[in-house]
Amino acid sequence: MMIAGIIGRDENQAKATNLINAILASHNKKTSIVSLRNLIELGQNKIKSYIHEVRKNGTDILILKIDVSDTNFEILNYLQPDLKFDIILYIDISSVYKKQIEKLLSLLDEKGIIIVNEDYIDDLAFLKDLKFDTVTYGFNSKASITTSSVDDTMFEKGFMLYQQKTVKSINGNTIGPQEYRIDVGKEVDIYGALGAVAFAVASGVELNTGVELNTLAHSPTQVQ
Repeated sequence: MMIAGIIGRDENQAKATNLINAILASHNKKTSIVSLRNLIELGQNKIKSYIHEVRKNGTDILILKIDVSDTNFEILNYLQPDLKFDIILYIDISSVYKKQIEKLLSLLDEKGIIIVNEDYIDDLAFLKDLKFDTVTYGFNSKASITTSSVDDTMFEKGFMLYQQKTVKSINGNTIGPQEYRIDVGKEVDIYGALGAVAFAVASGVELNTGVELNTLAHSPTQVQ
């Protein structure tokens, strides 16, 4: 079972998580979604038991929703060494973007993948120097997942996104460049859509060219 963390502010984080769940569900992946704070309320001794039960129920991906404010406190350290993430998606837009990401790297498995918004990091050298694989998204020619512009690529219900670089997924497979038609209505902004597709690709889901997805099409298995 893969364990992933999605970090952001409540509203944007929830919308991106719903889209991720829709993408994964459409590819027959079973997800379980829980907020970090609710997981911690179970008590440290019960976290392992909870994860064991989720795994036993056939969950493919356990997603922890983490409010960006929690990355400033000891709440994240509470998880160590019991829990390491296979994938971390940082969906927030912040003036302290780089500093927040540096804190999160301690929670990532040594073979894990971190997904970041390249538009908000001036220098990615600090990530390239580390042992972790990185998938990026944003409105630029260097990002793994991009779109030429919102105006150029929007259609009636969503976005046309482009994977312009080959991505090595968490299961070791490589997914080559292609484009994705994402049907999200008004539920997700463009960065949320880019981040969700980056997450799906990093998790090993091979999306079909022109795939259409609706954020409300599937309801996640989750603890609020």
